[in-house]
Formats: sequence, structure tokens, C-alpha cells
Amino acid sequence: MRKVLILFVTVLFISGCAKHDDRALAALKALQRVESATKIGVNIGEYHRLVADANAAVQEFLRDEENKTDAEAKKHLQTATAYYVSAGYFWNQGIKEGISGMDGYAEKVLSPLWKDAEKELREAEKLLK
Repeated sequence: MRKVLILFVTVLFISGCAKHDDRALAALKALQRVESATKIGVNIGEYHRLVADANAAVQEFLRDEENKTDAEAKKHLQTATAYYVSAGYFWNQGIKEGISGMDGYAEKVLSPLWKDAEKELREAEKLLK
């Protein structure tokens, strides 16, 4: 009976950890989809959809009170998300202001934010794998 109880508790513990790991990996993968889109080219509508999905995955992961993931990994995921959200804001502003030559604007304004987000993702990947 004792062995069965120990096995049961172990299975519950492992499945609980897997849930948290799954949420962390889901958040990371959602951010990686944004990163991939910025590398191959994406329109603003699709970009905002990807960022919204990634933000939702990151927020769901961070809201989990039983989450035992390293605080440093959480910080990197939050920071990467903030960079992507900021880039979306500036992209919208560029369009609203009618900036001609969005390619130059993207290179000067959006690309640095995306590169910073990429650095944060690399750090999060190291900590979550």
C-alpha cells in the first residue's frame, strides 16, 4: 500500500511539473513564432495577431501561482514580449504618421527592438531547456 501511495504522489508531482513546463514552453514557442515572422517578413495585421497570441501565452504562464520556473526565465519571457509589443506600437505610429520609406523606418526603429527580443529569447531558451 505504501509503494502505491508513493507512486501516486510521484505521478501527481511529475504531472504537475509537466503542466508548468508545458506552459513555459508554449510561451517560448509563441514568442519564437513572432521571431520567425520578423525574419521572413510579415504584414502588420499578422504581426499583431502573433504578438497578441504570444502575450496571452506568456501571461497565462506567469499567472500560474504554482509556477516553479526560474524567475530569470520569466523575466526574459516578459522582456521579449515587451520588445515585440513596443515594436508593434512603433510600427502603427509609423503608418499613422504616413512615414514614407517604411523600410528605412523598420531598419532604424523596429529591427533593434526585434534584435533585443531575440537576445531575450536566447536567454530564456538556455534556462528552460
